[in-house]
Parts: sequence; structure tokens; C-alpha cells
Amino acid sequence: MRKFEPGRAAGQDIDRLALEFQLYEVPEVYAGAMFFPWDRSAEVLRAWLDWTRTVPDEVTSVGRMLQFPPLPVVPEPLRGQSFAVLELVFLGDKAEGDELTEPLRALRPIMDTIGMVPPAGIAELHMDPREPMPYVGEGQLLARLDEAGIDAFVAAAGPGSGSALVSAEIRHLGGALARVPLEGSAFVHRGAPFFVNAIGRTPQAQSFAAVRDWARGLRSAVAPWARVGVNANFTSEEGDLRERTHDAATLARLAELRRRYDPRGLFALAS
Repeated sequence: MRKFEPGRAAGQDIDRLALEFQLYEVPEVYAGAMFFPWDRSAEVLRAWLDWTRTVPDEVTSVGRMLQFPPLPVVPEPLRGQSFAVLELVFLGDKAEGDELTEPLRALRPIMDTIGMVPPAGIAELHMDPREPMPYVGEGQLLARLDEAGIDAFVAAAGPGSGSALVSAEIRHLGGALARVPLEGSAFVHRGAPFFVNAIGRTPQAQSFAAVRDWARGLRSAVAPWARVGVNANFTSEEGDLRERTHDAATLARLAELRRRYDPRGLFALAS
């Protein structure tokens, strides 16, 4: 058990704070990705959606469509190519993991990297660039998702769409995340079962508007399945988003915490 005690802020008479968290020894997790032909995106993502309804809390996964740019930093087998990709992490052993993923392997992936890896390997799973890169992104929480939603998602950013997005992804949420009481944290949208995220590269300033339009177009395409609210970590929208990221009660609690612990406005982004 580790304990963090920031003590007293300079010049402020505040209560003593402590943050406690429990560490668990997890030498390895079952994780990796399966790659499928680009033109099978709708088929693969529909099958993945069915699969997400059967898995335990110990599984988290992503169904996505990836268009790798023709850049030297991208490995040769992937460079300039497009795929439907399923990513997953399972807190369990290989035998259990193999059994859980059998329905996905039955789809015949053309590349399969799933196996036992140290937890640190999860950082590489999503294949994000290691160096900063200019991009635009838009996210949308979903209240539900069905096959029609998958079809709309693929039509907006998949084969034949002409999409300029590098990644169009659906993140599988739910589980224990969704069972935290509303007042248990400042993040009030834990009940969303899925989350759509769109990412596009903007290497030149003049490409920003066009790529942003593709990202917003994907968000609009899944609007019939959307949940009110946004996750502020996954949007390029400008302006004050507080009323979309939090409900009124949570905003009031945060304002009181701000008044009590940061009256001088040290944390400017939280204002």
C-alpha cells in the first residue's frame, strides 16, 4: 500500500489529504491484436460486437479500422496498408485466453500477435506514435451499439468511403467501470458501453479542416447510437465543454473543491 500526502499548500490552511491505492502483482497479461483484410471490416466488427457481449470483466478490447500512412516509422508489412484490427487485453492465463478468443480466431486473421506479455507491453498495443505528431481527433460516447451502428461506422470511415482518418475505432467499455456510483468520481459517463474515436494526421496546416471534417463526419454517422456528453480527453472541440463533460451536480462538487483547495487558481485548466 502506497500513501501520498501533499500536506499544506503554500500559504493555505487546508485539510491534510491522502491518496491510497493497492498494488497487485501481475507478471503477464494475455494481449495483442488480430489483423484482417480491409474489405472485411464490416464482417469482422459485427462478429467482434457479438463477442463483446459474452466476455467477462477481465477483458477489454477495441475494434478499429486502421489506414497506416506510408511513413518510414511504420514497419514494412504495414506501411501504407489498411486493415480491420481487433485488439484485446485479458487479465488471465494463456489457456483461458485462447478459449476466450477462439471465436475471433475462427474469423481467420491474416496476422495474430496475441499472447502472454508483461503489462508494460500494453503500452505498445494500440500502435500509437512514440513521438508527438500533429493530429485531429473526435470522440463520441455511445448509449448502445448494434449491427446497424457497425454498418454506419464502416460506411463513414471504412472501405469505399475515401476517409482521410488513420484510425476509426470503437472501444469496448462497461464492466466494473460502469458500476462505479455516479458520485464516486468526477467522470459521470461511466455507463457508456462503447466509445467511438476518430484520429487523422494533419502534417500540413492546410489539411486540418479537411481531416477535422472527416472526424466530425464519423461522429455524426454514429449519432443515432450516441449518449449525451463527451469525454474531454478525446475531442478537438474548442470552447467551454464543462456542461457536456459533467452533469450539474458534479460541476457543483468540483467548483466547491476548487474553492476549497485551489482558491488562487493554480490549476488553470480546471477553471
